[in-house]
Amino acid sequence: MVTYRGSLTDVCTDIGHLVDQWVADIVGGTDKGQHEQGAELILTILESPYAAENEGLMQRHLAYANTCILDCLRRGEAPLASHVLYARALNDNLTSERELGIAAGFAWAEKCDKVAIYLDYGISRGMKRAIELHAMKGRQIVFRNFEKMTRYRR
Repeated sequence: MVTYRGSLTDVCTDIGHLVDQWVADIVGGTDKGQHEQGAELILTILESPYAAENEGLMQRHLAYANTCILDCLRRGEAPLASHVLYARALNDNLTSERELGIAAGFAWAEKCDKVAIYLDYGISRGMKRAIELHAMKGRQIVFRNFEKMTRYRR
């Protein structure tokens, strides 16, 4: 475990350096990740709603995120849903921890090929913030929705 005593900016910089090293180790420098059949996987940041007013809605958002992850994988993408991953370790109700998770997700985004925005349940404030940042950075953004989500809709 690492304890940080610096500012949030220092932490984000450190995370960025760790991400750079980790990605280089995994994908061999400049190459992209490849699955077993040898086809290139597209590094994709996945954005979908997370925050919710109640437990039932939160569970719906998590189930939806899992469906979005599966959709990305089936498209030949290697998705990262940082809003789901980091929320498991951080307290989303504490601004400092929420911002740390957001910063970590944005650090990963520096390495992505594409950003996939899933729209079936609308665009949350966090998603709006992410879209603005990705657009400002000139990243490829695709908007997706499912015509039939009968398994998860009520």
